[in-house]
Amino acid sequence: MKKLIILFPFFWNGLILAQRDDHTSFSWTLKGVVLDSLSKKPIEYCMVSVFLLKDSSLVTGGITNENGQFNITVPRPGKFRITFSFLGYTPKTVSPVQISPQTSLPNASIDMGTIYLMSSTYRLKEVTIEDDRPQIELELDKKVIHVKEDITSQGGTALDLLRNVPGIEVDQDGNISLRGSENVLVLIDGRPSTLTGSNRRAALEQIQGSNIERIEILTNPSTKYNPEGMTGIINLILKKKKGSGFNSILTMGIGSKNKYNGNFALNYSTDKYSVFLNLDGSNRQSFQMGKRERFSYYLLDQYYLFQKSNGSDLMQNYSVKFGGDWYFLPGWTLSASVTTFFNEGIGKDKTNSFYEDPSGDTTLSFITMNNYTRGGHNTDLAINMMKRFKQPQEELTIDFSWSNSKFIDTSFNRFLFFKGDSIESQLTNWQLYQRATKHQIGNGKINWSYPLSDSMLMEAGFEGSLRLMNFRNENLWYDFNQLQWKQNDTLLYTYIFKEQIAALYGVLKKQWKRWSASGGIRLEHAQTNVHLIDSADNINVYKSIFLSGAISHMIRPNHQIQLTYSRRINRPSFFNLNPFKDYSNYPNIRAGNPYLKPEYIHSVEFSYALYGKKFNFIPSVFYKYVTDVITRYRQSINDSVFIMTWQNYQSAVSTGIDATFSGKPQKWWNFTISGQYYWTRINGQNIETSITGDARGWSLKTNQTFKLPHMTELQFTGMFNGPRFTGQGTRQPSWAVNAGFRKSFLKDKIIVSLNAMDIFMTQKFEIIFDQPTYFFINQHKHESPIVMLNLTWKLKGDYKPRDRKKRDRENQNYEDMDF
Repeated sequence: MKKLIILFPFFWNGLILAQRDDHTSFSWTLKGVVLDSLSKKPIEYCMVSVFLLKDSSLVTGGITNENGQFNITVPRPGKFRITFSFLGYTPKTVSPVQISPQTSLPNASIDMGTIYLMSSTYRLKEVTIEDDRPQIELELDKKVIHVKEDITSQGGTALDLLRNVPGIEVDQDGNISLRGSENVLVLIDGRPSTLTGSNRRAALEQIQGSNIERIEILTNPSTKYNPEGMTGIINLILKKKKGSGFNSILTMGIGSKNKYNGNFALNYSTDKYSVFLNLDGSNRQSFQMGKRERFSYYLLDQYYLFQKSNGSDLMQNYSVKFGGDWYFLPGWTLSASVTTFFNEGIGKDKTNSFYEDPSGDTTLSFITMNNYTRGGHNTDLAINMMKRFKQPQEELTIDFSWSNSKFIDTSFNRFLFFKGDSIESQLTNWQLYQRATKHQIGNGKINWSYPLSDSMLMEAGFEGSLRLMNFRNENLWYDFNQLQWKQNDTLLYTYIFKEQIAALYGVLKKQWKRWSASGGIRLEHAQTNVHLIDSADNINVYKSIFLSGAISHMIRPNHQIQLTYSRRINRPSFFNLNPFKDYSNYPNIRAGNPYLKPEYIHSVEFSYALYGKKFNFIPSVFYKYVTDVITRYRQSINDSVFIMTWQNYQSAVSTGIDATFSGKPQKWWNFTISGQYYWTRINGQNIETSITGDARGWSLKTNQTFKLPHMTELQFTGMFNGPRFTGQGTRQPSWAVNAGFRKSFLKDKIIVSLNAMDIFMTQKFEIIFDQPTYFFINQHKHESPIVMLNLTWKLKGDYKPRDRKKRDRENQNYEDMDF
């Protein structure tokens, strides 16, 4: 027996040598992880190529996954040269790597350990790193736009910054659209907030653009994410303070026509915990003007209506954010933050209106004056607990967030009717509106990631959300005979909205060689209850199944293709459902529709990415099929009064292409050019037989940045939106140019920036309705140009590098994980 044991290695070696000519019988696996040499963060999609050393022939290859890990099968023994390459990093070669049957058993794994790649361009002077990664990156289920260096964001709001982002359109009224649709979900740091749920424009105007690090666009997100939004998700990722020790930053700005802003951020970090405090404040006065014309073909006294309006508002926003991270056990991190927003505003607008008959004689004229106030507060609480296990990629996260807001709007409207040049006193009408809104959103999520193998990852979890909204409306009118205010009981009501959603989801991700794929399913149970406080419940229960899939192939190190699919839902918002009638632009009334149904979307998208040394090109082709399309609908109450509301059209088919071309042809010049074209076929025959047909729209956007001597930068952003058909009307084209200038002083400790929005005063909103019974044109324009001068002062106390080695010793087996 002992002789057999002694002879066994010789028999084994003989067996291997006998099979050397049959390399298909056995294989070996190279594995390891690729990290950034400075941040120690994983590098995803890094190309790993295996070359035979003797003739440099390519044997095999693959790419790293989201954790920077690679797992490559080598079909034969020999001496090899392994190269690691990714855009923005200096390629690295490991050679020779020898695989010999005498030293490595067949089907065994050879661990190459950790490979560090260094950024291809950086400045050692003053230890300042230049981030040369592409401004736009294509990931498996999203596009990432890095905007933290956008000059025109300084002094502006999040809404101003979104205007510069490729693929996103923001009109003069603050409405956000993606690929021609306003049905898009906006998140902040991946979480819902009452800030973006109740009044999106006011919310995004409370967030300073300089506080945003990047914007993620998920047109076909996996089932791990909330399926709301017809065109997907826009996720705003706010800046996080990094480093160890104490540091602080002060930002101040002043702008044209009474505009001011300021931010003060403090951060203190150690290897065990970090805390931060962020104070924000802004004072912004803005001005707007509008014009409306309507021809009613079958009316005599009211054949022609002309309205001209102008107004202004002053908004003051303040916020306080406090939070931190606690690394209380090896592998465990507890994070929490509380953010409170305060909002106050006053405004006024005045509209002159007059009617003419077909001969041009004035039949009626009146003035509408509106003074309004708005105020309230919003509080967001976020708690996150994360556990990272010893096994790579195994992770458990528990998220909880609660958002609460309360706002009160008061509007005082006066209608002054004229007879000749004098006021017709008996027709004078005063109205007082008061609208109080309470909005609460609770969201909880548990997500577990578990690696089934070195190349396969499973994610599963539960997500539940609760949304509550209480809307109270009061309307008073002034009795000039009794000289007192009286309640209009027909417009006194309290509107209740409650939504509960529970979902289970699972996602499976697989990577092999140059391929990566994911597939997911989400089971969702939703219940809504929309009713007046003194009326019966109107409960709607619906169950949905959502699927998602994505497959990506790295054809060559700099060529990538991707195909994605998702089924999504767009639930009508509270304001879509709110039946309250807004008479501020009488005789054009606005109101919601409490009977709206959710719309469902099937979305398919194919993308290609070319990453060159100086240029990047990412085009995408998409297709969507939508049922129960939620859209604006204009209808007549009588011959002279119209109401703009919301309806469910039967269906719509949308297809199109968008493309982004970016590059850095010179060290001092980089640019981004993006465009999109979409075609939509709308079927609204369930509402009116005339609402059907094709619609087309397109837009172009460019961003040009020039790095001048002495730490100086210049940036121009231009955007052009082509005409767009909305189902009943056509939105007219518009264009604008923004400019920014930035200069650094005292070794980059002080930064001065100057930017201007719409420098040629051309951006406006205009829509035309051309119907058989009437022709209507509506124009609206905000103040421009807006000029802001900003100062950023990087204050630093006893700042010191993070003692990573100390934490590594304490955490032992967790040294490769970034807490």
